[in-house]
Amino acid sequence: MHIQNKNEALELIYFQSAQDLPAYWNEDLPENHFLQKEQLAITEAAQLPNLSFYYVMVMKNNQMHSKHYFQLLRLNKQHLFNKEDGTLKKILCNLILWTSKPSLLVSGHLFRHDICTFIKAPTISDFEAFQAYQYALQQIQKISGACAALIKDAPIYLTPYFQNYSNGCLHLKNDVSMELALNKNWTTIQDYEKALKHKYAQRFRKIKKQENVLTKKTLTKEDVETYQDQLYNLYQQVSNKQPIRLGMLSPEFIKLQHASESEQLIVRGWFLNEGLVAFSSAFNFKHTWDMFYIGFDYEKNAVYQLYFNILYDGLEQALLHKKDKIIYGRTALEAKARLGSKPNYLHTFVYISNPVLKWILKKPLENIHSKEGDWEQRHPLK
Repeated sequence: MHIQNKNEALELIYFQSAQDLPAYWNEDLPENHFLQKEQLAITEAAQLPNLSFYYVMVMKNNQMHSKHYFQLLRLNKQHLFNKEDGTLKKILCNLILWTSKPSLLVSGHLFRHDICTFIKAPTISDFEAFQAYQYALQQIQKISGACAALIKDAPIYLTPYFQNYSNGCLHLKNDVSMELALNKNWTTIQDYEKALKHKYAQRFRKIKKQENVLTKKTLTKEDVETYQDQLYNLYQQVSNKQPIRLGMLSPEFIKLQHASESEQLIVRGWFLNEGLVAFSSAFNFKHTWDMFYIGFDYEKNAVYQLYFNILYDGLEQALLHKKDKIIYGRTALEAKARLGSKPNYLHTFVYISNPVLKWILKKPLENIHSKEGDWEQRHPLK
């Protein structure tokens, strides 16, 4: 346990292992909240590469003011470029990594967006919560030596404060999650097909036809354990194509998440001649079907349209489970728009303490845009 006093008003207490958290840590946390010690231990057990953790309490007058969860990502070349990048970019990135050994502090969870990694005492105001949040962020950035901090999926009520009262924060304006609201008259995937305009319906049928030679099923705990290595290989094939990869899963991550949340986390598999060629995972929440990680064999994808069949299967599962919407998430915006998804603009901020680095990065970060290029909002539904 470490304690650092900032001033007379606030005190910061932090830990770097869930095992070191005191018994009172779980007090005032709702049941099954992500910040529960047991939940934090699951993420630690996954041994995510290049990642360490800070569990923080901000105290005032010996009373809990707020609790926070931070991840510290030690950046390496995997996070900054992929195999398709040019030689010059790789040389520059390697030079930066070799000379500065940078790390990124993440306020939130790199691999989840559906969980709350911050909680405030019910007795404090939203502005006091913002002050505690900013205080914890700045102190842990100093302690960890991180060159920058990513504020990811912060509570929506804090967004105006970050926009108006935090001079060090840059707003990433093009962070988008694609979502499809489900018409209450759709009960099956065939209802969705009937609602499509002619050319989109033709495309839907053509894609679904490619899936006929495949076998798909929901994977059990035993299946997920049996296919752990194959799942990870398929995930890597997709991840390696991404232009920006802040963090990488470990082979154990999906298995541990599924084992701890098997009723909510649904894993689906596609098989060709008994070999696993694709998988999807999604959280079965009360009102939403929230797509998680996917993976597929890129060589087989060209023949069997695996990616789009994964998207359509997610939609079908959402309808079968009577959800209000499906969250397809970030990346591949154009592809998801073709299904009728619309963008939900998220509120993500970057805090850079070094004034020189901030001056250099300010313009690129403010205008950051997906490497997918310009994408067009489609209107496939009648």
